[in-house]
Amino acid sequence: MPGNKFGVLQQVTEEMKRAVAYLLFSLWLLDAVAQKQTSAPLVIPGITDSIQIASWQYFEAIHSSRKDTAQAFFLLKNAARVFKKNNLAIDEGRCRLKIADIYFDSAQYGKSFGSYQAAQELFFDKSQRDYYYATLGVAKSQFHRGLYRFSVKAFAEVIEYSYKIGDDTLRASASEYLGDIFFIFQSNADSKNYLTSAFIAQTNLHDDPGSLRVADKLFTLEYIDHKYDSALAYSDFSISIADKLNKKRQLRDYSLNRIAALIRLKRLDEAKQALNKFVNVQFVNWDLNSRIKYESVLGNYYMAMRENERALSIYDSALKHASMPNTPELQAVVYSNMADSYAEQANYEKAYECNLKYQHMMSDFFSNSISNLSKIEGLIKEDVYNSRIRYLSSINKIKELQLLHDKDAKENLELENRFKDSILQKEKLLSAALELENSYKTKQLESGQQLTATLNRESQQQKQQLKRERNLQGALIAGLSCMLLLGALAAYQYRRTRLKNRIIEKQSGDLKILVKEIHHRVKNNLQIISSLLDIQSMTVENQQALESIRGSKNRVQSMAIIHRFLYHEDNIRGIMIEDYLKNLSENLFSSYSINPDKVKLVTDIDRLNLDVDTMIPLGLIINELISNSLKYAFADNETGVLSISLKERDKNLHLQVRDTGVGFPSPEALQQRQTFGLQLISAFAQKLKAQLEYYNDNGAVVCMRIKKYKLA
Repeated sequence: MPGNKFGVLQQVTEEMKRAVAYLLFSLWLLDAVAQKQTSAPLVIPGITDSIQIASWQYFEAIHSSRKDTAQAFFLLKNAARVFKKNNLAIDEGRCRLKIADIYFDSAQYGKSFGSYQAAQELFFDKSQRDYYYATLGVAKSQFHRGLYRFSVKAFAEVIEYSYKIGDDTLRASASEYLGDIFFIFQSNADSKNYLTSAFIAQTNLHDDPGSLRVADKLFTLEYIDHKYDSALAYSDFSISIADKLNKKRQLRDYSLNRIAALIRLKRLDEAKQALNKFVNVQFVNWDLNSRIKYESVLGNYYMAMRENERALSIYDSALKHASMPNTPELQAVVYSNMADSYAEQANYEKAYECNLKYQHMMSDFFSNSISNLSKIEGLIKEDVYNSRIRYLSSINKIKELQLLHDKDAKENLELENRFKDSILQKEKLLSAALELENSYKTKQLESGQQLTATLNRESQQQKQQLKRERNLQGALIAGLSCMLLLGALAAYQYRRTRLKNRIIEKQSGDLKILVKEIHHRVKNNLQIISSLLDIQSMTVENQQALESIRGSKNRVQSMAIIHRFLYHEDNIRGIMIEDYLKNLSENLFSSYSINPDKVKLVTDIDRLNLDVDTMIPLGLIINELISNSLKYAFADNETGVLSISLKERDKNLHLQVRDTGVGFPSPEALQQRQTFGLQLISAFAQKLKAQLEYYNDNGAVVCMRIKKYKLA
């Protein structure tokens, strides 16, 4: 029994026998490989051939259980009989556990319940992991047989143990089943808690099929509770895992779940795009559930779009398909969607009518299910009776095991005597160690005497060294005096240098202020010129002249921006090109009255601090290129994108200005249309020693590779 000495002793004895049996099986395999035969296993004294064969059968059954369940079942049955005959209860329990798994996987839940319970009784120590795996199996079998009340306690016991030992596999399975039970009894909050725990455990185990299954259940719970954001998150997770596992049918259903959540979140444009992917799907290849779900979701969409007549037509089609096999639960799904859609429109009368039909359909479904359950109640009682008989037989078996207590006690006495002999041997070794320690102390004393003599010699050497140090002391004093004199000279020179540096710094500061004032005045003058050009443009009626004045004004503004940056920034020689281009583009968009919502500006600019001599021609070039795009590329008030890229690569500046407008005319026409702006670009490109290239690529593209530039 658990907790007494006999139980512990029996467990130790069984573990020793099992370990020897596994060792024997390994040696037999090695011998068989070496001799290229398997007909003559090794024989170990004290272990019978039947236990060896049973151990081999157990391992062979585990290896072949997925390929040939019949063969695995036969081997496990034989091994269980042998272990039972030799009083190896734990090994017999593990065989019964594997047999129960085979029954459970083949949906024979009555037989699996009996086998799990038999295995549970053989694992008499409740601290063992195997005991709780058997308990989990008992609970799962009861669940599938409809005995929810009995299975809840077992699932809770397994979960408590899983937290103690940190076993995510046990916790995931038991929590998922408990979540299903609470969902059946419409306790959605408890169901959500347990399913969330199962989802976390399965994610930790990287169990993609398990986490996919639980995520779908959590979607349903969140959707029922009108928590559509959480429902959408679970549907997105399910889609990603189903795509990873290449589960096409499930991927379709999870996509419909996502659309349903999007509709309730009023994200109708996204829902419509997702529904369009189902337009060309052939319904013949769909199962009935998926077809009804699709039509229900489509009806929800048209109800949300206030197209009620069209929605009702689609709902009618879904009800028609659901009524073909006489499945009230599928018709209830359609009425539930209709009730939610009417409630979203605040049409509570219609919502109430649909909800009544939903409740009526579900009551029909549950009444049929209960009648079916009553038919198997007699079978369940019979299984419980058989389980009690097996329990009584296991009690008798435990009593038989107690008779072996005396024999095990004698073996323990022999082990105790051997232990005492080993203690005597250890005492002899200890006395030998003490003798070695004494000899070591003697050697240590001799080493101490030698150390004393060595210290005396070192003291004499130190006295001689002290004399030499005194002689050196006088020399050091003289040297120190010289160093002090040199230090005084150095301090004097440092003061003179520091005074000169202050004068230079003051002059530098004055010069910096002067240069900034110059830039400020130049900026003001350029602003005045820009204002004069602006005033002059008001008196000009010729459109070509007006465009020329506007272009001149923008060129002056591009240079004025440069001097404005030089005046405001601490660096009077350089400008951050990214900030400059932002100000320049805003000025040009304003000059040409371009709406930024219609023409989108996209920039990809390196953080470069360019010298003024490079910045002025480069700024004028960029000004001309942006102006040309704004004037000609989007002449008919079209929408588009203007992209500017400036990168430093391979000791060159790479400038690219492109738009999605009408593009350049033919090369011949472009050569003939050498406007002032294009001539200006060519002139400054030569100054910067840049290679200039014009071409069309879904719009006009201008590329420059600038060799002559200088960073500030």
